[in-house]
Amino acid sequence: MKDYSIREVKLSTGEHLPILVKGGPLGVPCYAVTWFMLVMYRSKGLTANYIRQLLRAMGMALEFVEQREVDLVMRVAKGRFLTLDELAGYADRCRRSGLQESITVVGNSYAALRFRVFIHYINWIAEPIIARIVDDNKRAAANAALLRFLKRAKSVAPRVDAESPVPGERKGMLLEQRELFLRVIRPDCPENPFGEKLRLRNYVLLMLEFALGPRGGEVRGLKTRDFDFSRYPATVVIHRRHDDPEDTRKIPAQAKTRGRILELGDELSDAVSDWIMTQRSDKNMFPQARKNPYLITNYRGEPMGDRGFRQVIETLRRHYPQLGQLCHQMLRHDWNERYTEDAEEHGDDQSISRRDQIYAMGWKPHSTMPEHYAAGAIEKSTNKKILRMQAKDLYKEPK
Repeated sequence: MKDYSIREVKLSTGEHLPILVKGGPLGVPCYAVTWFMLVMYRSKGLTANYIRQLLRAMGMALEFVEQREVDLVMRVAKGRFLTLDELAGYADRCRRSGLQESITVVGNSYAALRFRVFIHYINWIAEPIIARIVDDNKRAAANAALLRFLKRAKSVAPRVDAESPVPGERKGMLLEQRELFLRVIRPDCPENPFGEKLRLRNYVLLMLEFALGPRGGEVRGLKTRDFDFSRYPATVVIHRRHDDPEDTRKIPAQAKTRGRILELGDELSDAVSDWIMTQRSDKNMFPQARKNPYLITNYRGEPMGDRGFRQVIETLRRHYPQLGQLCHQMLRHDWNERYTEDAEEHGDDQSISRRDQIYAMGWKPHSTMPEHYAAGAIEKSTNKKILRMQAKDLYKEPK
C-alpha cells in the first residue's frame, strides 16, 4: 500500500478512529471510504485494529483499480462493474503480502477478508447510484448487472475453507528455530542482539508471547497491576480495553479476544517481577516509566508504540536470518502447535483440551480457530502416523 496511508484521529470521546488518506500520513482523507467505514463497520462496534485491517485492504484495492485505470463510479453507472479477469487478478493480489510479484502469501482467511471488504464497498457505492435511475427498465437492468457482478465475484473469491494448503502460509517455528530463539533472547546470552538496557524488557515481552500465546495488542496493553505475584503460581489478567483513557499512544493497544486469567511459570514470573521492580522502576534507566501503568515501555519509559513493538522482532530476524519469517503472530501459532502436540503426547481428552485452548487464547466458545492455529502440529502428527503405517505395512520382509 504505497499510495495510501492510515491516519489516526482522536475524537472528543477518547475514541481512536483510523481513516484512509492518500499521499502519505498527512494526505487527503478518502471521503467515500471513510463514510463507508463509518456506516458499515464502525457502527458495529468493531475494534480500531480490525478497522485498520479493513482500511489496509481498501488501500490495496484502490491502488489495484488505479493501476488499471478503472473508474469505479463510472463502471457502476454504466452497469459494467469489474470483469471476471479483473476480479481474478484482484483475488490473486489479495493472497500476496507484498508486491504482486512477491511469492509470500497470506492465510486464506485474511485473503478472503481483503477481497470481501472491497466487493462490499463496490456494492455499497452501487446501491445509491442505481436507486437514482428514474426509468424502471434501466433500474431493473442495473440491479440485474449488480447481481451478475456479485455472482462473478463469488466465483473467484479466495476461499476461507480451501482444502489445499497454501505454500508459505504462516505456521509455528521449526524445532531448530525455536531452540535458537529461546537461546539468543536470554539476557545473559552473549549472542543476544539487543542493547544491555533493553535485554530484560525484550526477554519479558518475547517470553510472555512464547509462553502464553497472547496477541501483540494484548501484550502492549498489559499494565503492571494486571500481574498478581502474591499468588502461587503468579497470574496475569488479560483485559479487553477499548478506548482506554490511559492509553495515549497514536495506535492504542487493543485486544479483540476475551479476557482471561493465565498463570506464569517460575522463570517467567521471576523475569516479569525483576523487570517491574528493578529496571522499569529505575528512573535513571527509564525516566518516564513511573508516569504510566504499562508493563512494556520504550527506552524512555513511555508506553511502547506499535513500531517499536515490531522492531524487536525485526532486530532478531536481521541478526538471525535462520528465524525465517518470525513475527509476533508466528509466536501465537507456535504456542498453539506446542499445545496441540503436548495434549496428544499426554493423551488428554480432546474435548477438554480444546475447551481449555479456547479459553487460553480468548476465543469464543465453538470457535474453529484451534484447527487454524494448530495447522503445523496437525500436519506433523498426521505425517508421523503415515510414516509409522508405512514402516509397519509396506516395508516388512516377505515371509
